[in-house]
Amino acid sequence: MRGMSFLPRAAWLAALAVAVLAPLVLRSPAHQNLLVLTGVNVMLVASLDLLIGQSGLLSLGHAAFWGIGAYTSALLTLRAGVPFLVALPGAVGAAALCGILIGYPSLRLRGHYFVLVTFIFGIIVTLLLTSLVTVTRGPMGLPGIPFATLPRPWGSAVVLNTFQDKVSYYYLVLAGVLFTLGVRARVLTSRMGQALVAIREDEDLGQTVGIDTHSYKVGIFTLSTGLAGMAGSLYAHYTTFLAPEIFDFVASFDLFVMNLIGGAGTTAGPVVGPVLLTLVRDLLRAVHPVLAGILFGLFLIGGIAFLPEGLVGRWQKLVCRAGGRGSDPGRGALPVRRGSVAQHPQVADALQAVRGMEVGLTAGVDEGRTSPDRQAPQPLRPRMAILAVEGLTRTFGGFRAVSGLSFQVFPGEIVGLVGPNGAGKTTTFNLITGFLRPTAGRIRFRGEDVTGMPPHRLACAGLVRTFQQTRVFSRLTVTENVRLGLHRHERGGLSRALLGGKAEEQARLERRVQEVLQFTGLWHQRDRRAEELPYGEQRMLGIAVALAVEPEVLLLDEPLAGMNPAEADAAMALVCRIRERGVTIVLIDHHMETLMRYCDRMIVLHHGEKLAEGSPAEVRAHPEVIRVYLGDEAVFLR
Repeated sequence: MRGMSFLPRAAWLAALAVAVLAPLVLRSPAHQNLLVLTGVNVMLVASLDLLIGQSGLLSLGHAAFWGIGAYTSALLTLRAGVPFLVALPGAVGAAALCGILIGYPSLRLRGHYFVLVTFIFGIIVTLLLTSLVTVTRGPMGLPGIPFATLPRPWGSAVVLNTFQDKVSYYYLVLAGVLFTLGVRARVLTSRMGQALVAIREDEDLGQTVGIDTHSYKVGIFTLSTGLAGMAGSLYAHYTTFLAPEIFDFVASFDLFVMNLIGGAGTTAGPVVGPVLLTLVRDLLRAVHPVLAGILFGLFLIGGIAFLPEGLVGRWQKLVCRAGGRGSDPGRGALPVRRGSVAQHPQVADALQAVRGMEVGLTAGVDEGRTSPDRQAPQPLRPRMAILAVEGLTRTFGGFRAVSGLSFQVFPGEIVGLVGPNGAGKTTTFNLITGFLRPTAGRIRFRGEDVTGMPPHRLACAGLVRTFQQTRVFSRLTVTENVRLGLHRHERGGLSRALLGGKAEEQARLERRVQEVLQFTGLWHQRDRRAEELPYGEQRMLGIAVALAVEPEVLLLDEPLAGMNPAEADAAMALVCRIRERGVTIVLIDHHMETLMRYCDRMIVLHHGEKLAEGSPAEVRAHPEVIRVYLGDEAVFLR
């Protein structure tokens, strides 16, 4: 989000000046060789950070794509006589194509499965490079790779002979570094970068705001592997010799550690990490070549143990503490306001209900506090339901969580879905919103069959949900949470991320964020991180994120959980205001007394089947509901 601006521009300009002047000051060929290799490592780690630091995707086979780019460029120039400027994009394309072929199926998996896929792919690439002797010369290595040649408007092309002049090639690598960092910065400050943050923080929640998480993961993986292929091409034409062991698992692990030590997900971490570790490794080799590996390993263990957030991450923490912005700035988070009286735990608890009531307006709360016998006005029902469930069934092995469930929801209604624990209410929501596929039955939204449609497509169509447990992007600010909710209203993809968006569109989206926060009563908390909010305001933030999507039907899963009666009335007053804006609402909750006053209709589930349906008065008097759901006493429904 705004994390890319953490370091002042002057610091970046100073770093660029040092990089430009370094080979002119360090005249030794050994030092200049170290500078070139450091530049290649920065490119590789910056591309890897797009996965690990920004998207939460751990890849342990990144060096394989580096090797694919290197061998592709080398073979094109050596065997096919292709010019370097043609071989370079060819290397990028080959690595990116392999990224698509590997990423498209494997990124449907989560957790350690993707890590295993990348790890195994890295081993396979190393074995292929070793086995294809007729193409790669196998373990003997591939020598005689042509030097890079660059055309110029006048005279013959410039041959970058790295044996005689390393400075010129260093500047070519520096151009590659600047290109990689520029692409990374452009992506992370774009709509795509915001989607990656959502994937990193909570992928399921990201889908509910309309983010096609699989497509974004495949896109960023392709971009990352393509940049690694570019680094491979530059490396191949610098060393003019390649061997399979250069690109094995150890190389991938080294890149991972460089990213970790520098600070995964930070702005400068992908630069600091490889620069520091490349220099430290070289110094240790100079001190004692035999013990260099052991000393380097001890250095890495110490760094990981005492700096788990990396060097840049720790620096950011210290700066934020010194500036009074909190103990942990997060990644891409806005400054946190301190010193508010509401932060005192006792005062915060006392004000929680008051703030909730404020958003409901006095009229709404007064209406909610009338007699339980007073019902909300029944909306006129159009002939077509906006949401229809027909014979919905879901089995888990031999257990039927939902069985033959059918009901309709009409525009403008507030419908309560109630039942004992384990009745199948949340499973029904998961089926309706695409997080589970039904075993049988159909789901229709606005007359269209949406059975099995993925959650992000349903959200874009206007069918949005919240979760039973409090789900927000906890390390982001309130403003950034709602900003992610506007994802489907912003245009753009990978190409737009690289080219940039329009300022007018950004201003429009910022105004919409302000409207949503003011409507839900969270404007005063806009700069606080979500995890710092009281429980009630975190629940409200979850609703605010859903409202930012601009749903037609909003499914609220236990929005009143953990609230006392006054807080529940205030929250339901907000629900009524949401309905007044034309949003149809279906909600699950156990606050029966509150739901009876506010819902137009109620549907009671028991063991996955519909037990009763009707107005609150009809449900209240239903004998089976009294027997199964409330027992024989049914005290608070009378």
